[in-house]
Amino acid sequence: MQTTVKAHVRAMSLPGLALLMLLALGLFATGCLEEQSTDTTESPATVTSGETGGGAADEGGEPTTDSTDSGTAGGGAEAGPSGSPADDVARQLRPSVVQIIATSPAPGGAGENGAEGSGVIYSSDGLIVTNNHVVAAGGDTVADNIRVTLAGGPTYPAVLVGRDPRSDLALLRIDANDLPAAIFLDDLSSVEPGDYAIAIGNPLGFEGSITLGVVSGIERELPPLFTDLIQTDASISPGNSGGALADEQGRVIGINAAAVPPTELTRAQNLGFAIPADLVVTVVEQLRQTGKVRYAFLGVQTITVGPALQQQLGLSTTSGVLVTQVGNNTPAAESGLQRGDIITQLNGQDIEHKTDLFNLMREHAPGDIITLTVVRSGETRTVEVTLAEAPAMQ
Repeated sequence: MQTTVKAHVRAMSLPGLALLMLLALGLFATGCLEEQSTDTTESPATVTSGETGGGAADEGGEPTTDSTDSGTAGGGAEAGPSGSPADDVARQLRPSVVQIIATSPAPGGAGENGAEGSGVIYSSDGLIVTNNHVVAAGGDTVADNIRVTLAGGPTYPAVLVGRDPRSDLALLRIDANDLPAAIFLDDLSSVEPGDYAIAIGNPLGFEGSITLGVVSGIERELPPLFTDLIQTDASISPGNSGGALADEQGRVIGINAAAVPPTELTRAQNLGFAIPADLVVTVVEQLRQTGKVRYAFLGVQTITVGPALQQQLGLSTTSGVLVTQVGNNTPAAESGLQRGDIITQLNGQDIEHKTDLFNLMREHAPGDIITLTVVRSGETRTVEVTLAEAPAMQ
């Protein structure tokens, strides 16, 4: 799992940002998330996958993962005959991307409500990862009927293994074997802005569509839900959600989840976002083992401290995260953390941005005791916190 945190660039600030970001999630006519996390530090406990790091062939239904370096643009696999780095990736990864249609009867029996999206084959014995907002079919509950169509192949009914609204991921199973499982890159430490990024999915039902771009940024945020996203300019359209974002070697670096629409408000062009593959592996392994994901819960809301905020508020440090809210009856409150504290370290590891705190929390489970270094009124002190389990989201 990634432990070295790279420079974080904060999400853009525009009027009506909350509405904009909810629109960004609405990649389907009726398939968007409405739940919000009240704790910006919630993070799933890490579970090691059955095959983590080496790119071994997929055997016995185990997922195939690869933690080797991905390289940078122009430095990985050679381009295909057309000269495009997407050429070989398309041939390698397209069979691993599926189409998903999730439907439920509409109220009053007037037709169906549904969502149409994509998924990626996670293991050869029928496990498929997609977005939670695809299988929720526009609501808070799972669709009554979920159908998976293999690339150029048959359609199967799917059962839900588990779903996680916080990460917007879901795990399905179909009754099929010997499927072409994708390789998930579970160490993203070498993924950098400028690397090639290839998106594969089923936009508007056009099966196996390929778009080529670059990694535009890393560790992006889309309030109120997403943290630590990969930003790409590879075109992501309605129906791409749940599909693969791959590097030039055909390894999945993310699951496509959202795009900012080019409205009069945003005037956005090619702003797509994917859930990073290391988080995908962590979540999916918990879903396949227990059907749910346990999140370590601190109970604070924070903002990143930078020179502008330091000057505005007269803070004593230019880095760290400022605690803006401490929830009642939370581990943070019980440990004595206060609004206005600046968290600078977790177990001795530096925290310079909100994403740093998220990534470090990802390494811990409910019940773990962590030590936070905080600056309060110009004085540095340590606070021990026993993490709790986050309440479930629907």
